[in-house]
Amino acid sequence: MHCATTGRRPVYFRALLAASAVAASLLAPVAARAQAGPPGAVEQFQLWTQVAVAKSFAPGIKGIMEIWPRFRSRPTFALDRIFLRPWVAFRVDESNSVWLGAAAILNYPAGRSEQTETRFLQQHVGAYPAGDWTISTRLRVEERILPNAPSLSVRLRARAGIEVPLDPDKIWSFILNDEIFFNLNDAGVNNLRGGLSENRAIAGFKTKVAPGVGIEFGYQHNWVNRDTTFDDVKHCLLFNIGFDIDEMAAAPRQAEATDDKKVGAEAQPEVVVAQKLPELPEPTVDIFASEPQEPTVAQLAAEPQSQTRLSAQIAAAQPAQRATQADSPQKQEKPFKPLAMDFLDGDAAESYDP
Repeated sequence: MHCATTGRRPVYFRALLAASAVAASLLAPVAARAQAGPPGAVEQFQLWTQVAVAKSFAPGIKGIMEIWPRFRSRPTFALDRIFLRPWVAFRVDESNSVWLGAAAILNYPAGRSEQTETRFLQQHVGAYPAGDWTISTRLRVEERILPNAPSLSVRLRARAGIEVPLDPDKIWSFILNDEIFFNLNDAGVNNLRGGLSENRAIAGFKTKVAPGVGIEFGYQHNWVNRDTTFDDVKHCLLFNIGFDIDEMAAAPRQAEATDDKKVGAEAQPEVVVAQKLPELPEPTVDIFASEPQEPTVAQLAAEPQSQTRLSAQIAAAQPAQRATQADSPQKQEKPFKPLAMDFLDGDAAESYDP
């Protein structure tokens, strides 16, 4: 990893902060389990998938729609829940953004009737360069309305991670992050008590398969702290695909501009045949004037040879003028893209047992 001399201390500070958060979150489940209820854990395997579509609506404002089908393996492989989650993201600067959203979660518990959870979401997302790496942070607050819960449940989620490019063009990247969940109040039912409720650790990869199309996949270790039953451990396979409409729409224009630039570079300049300059007429002398009279522009333009010379000079100047305009493009605002690891986040609606 290469770090510039300027701003070295803030970069190292962010790296140390992220590493400390990841280490603390990995140790948190062990500490919680030591003071929680019954020992042990129930393990299962799950498949979490996601499709996300993002599009800008105004400078610095992007809308994002996410659909998350999730499948469980216990007692049989079946649909577990579906997330429908729209966001509006506001860019603060190149590294920070604020998101507002809502979610409807359709739960399909085994042997029970369907349940629907509603959430209101607010979060801050940061992506801070550290040489070739990117340090990612996210702080989210969720207000959850759950079936049969007597009161609103408020949850805080804190995540830190890193993204490491695996090739010079950054087509492939390695992702590692960890997230801690805290219930900020007591909603009055089991598994919604205040305190540490969950931890998720993710390791995976992301790649860009086409302009505006990205795929992420990885493994998530999801530990859920249960109040009255065994803890729940999920081994989750993650597979996410994201579409950025702005980048997809800009790709043909960028390709056309690149082709035009190549054609312009290969084109040979027109050869202007030098012509003998016309002999200018002798200046006329006015005996009543203090200085000799120069020929007028109209007189010069009337000369056929002068017209030919002027046309040749104008024709020679036009390609140079076009080349100068091409070399100095107008300054454009950078497109607002979802920041690092916004899609690969492993969100869930568990930790509620009626």
